[in-house]
Amino acid sequence: MRNIVQILFFNILSLFFLIGCGWLARDIWEKGGKEKYAEFFPTKIHLAENLDKAIGLKDPIVLFFSVAVDGEKYVKETRLEPFKKAKIKYDGQAKKLSVIPIENWDPETEYKLILPEATNKYWAKVAEQEIKFNTLPFPRVEKIFPLDNAEDILLDMESPIQIKLEEPNNDFSLKFTIAPSVELVEQLSEDQKTYKLLPTKPLLSATQYTLEIFAFLKNDPEKNRLIFESHFNTLPDKPVSWEKDLNLRVAQAKKYTRAKIFTGKYIDINLENQVMVIFQEGKALEAFPISSGKRGMETPKGEHQVYNKAERVWSKKYGLYMPYWMAIIADGSVGIHELPEWPGGFKEGAFHLGIPVSHGCVRLGVGAAKTVFDWAEIGTPVIVY
Repeated sequence: MRNIVQILFFNILSLFFLIGCGWLARDIWEKGGKEKYAEFFPTKIHLAENLDKAIGLKDPIVLFFSVAVDGEKYVKETRLEPFKKAKIKYDGQAKKLSVIPIENWDPETEYKLILPEATNKYWAKVAEQEIKFNTLPFPRVEKIFPLDNAEDILLDMESPIQIKLEEPNNDFSLKFTIAPSVELVEQLSEDQKTYKLLPTKPLLSATQYTLEIFAFLKNDPEKNRLIFESHFNTLPDKPVSWEKDLNLRVAQAKKYTRAKIFTGKYIDINLENQVMVIFQEGKALEAFPISSGKRGMETPKGEHQVYNKAERVWSKKYGLYMPYWMAIIADGSVGIHELPEWPGGFKEGAFHLGIPVSHGCVRLGVGAAKTVFDWAEIGTPVIVY
């Protein structure tokens, strides 16, 4: 009987000792033991993608664990801020957690993926973590023509509105509006980066237009944004009367002369106003005063070209040198050249520029003739009217 009592007492004492050890162990665990244990069995998490770059609107977020973890806890308790419906899957064999948006991520948004505190397969703690990522932004404009607040704009097939994006546009629909309102036709380049826009009817002259570009998410049009706005002013109407002052008239010619050829180079000669404008790709580069053929010996109108050129030719017929010669008639009877010179070196004065006094050729002033000579090539079209 005594032995039984001793055994019972020893068992009760052992039970209290074990309970005490358990409480002590729990206290130690709660006060840092858990963390110490986790240091022996750490769990590292790394991303499949570099989240320094924006995430595509349909792309999943994929995380890899160095040690298998309690996948069920991650699937149930992982959350997103701001909230977004997503399917969360854990692949124990690959030690991979995937967060897949049920709908597209919202564009240009910073999300936080919050992973709960969990344990790995060794029952070691895996601390709660917060992972930030940004989604693709709305399209951004890299270049535009016309530039913002550009003046004297004249749009046509050769010079349409052009918008170049920083990146190819695959996820958004763009809407272009212009005010005062005009319907626009658009063309997108193969690389999905450059848009060309052209009004379906002529724009009003001397008018400021506002161009706005809106981007809409393709499968969710409610997600949209004004991504760009610019302004340009159209070319005023051609003046009713041209300036009498030759220099002002030349400036008018450069501003108001409409291109007649839109590819390559060409020389435009206006006999009425005694001005020449040189064009390249439909753009007026320079304008110069001229002196064309006088009455009875008018410079022939029509479409010509530069047939030959020489820095200095001698006219046996008139006993003159003609610097920077460019023939515009096939037989060489008429050309463009600098003010003529006598053999002794005397040059005709520039006061005749702006007045038709030649015997059919088109005279240019000193400096202007060399500029045109150096710029023009044999075969360059010349339109005289």
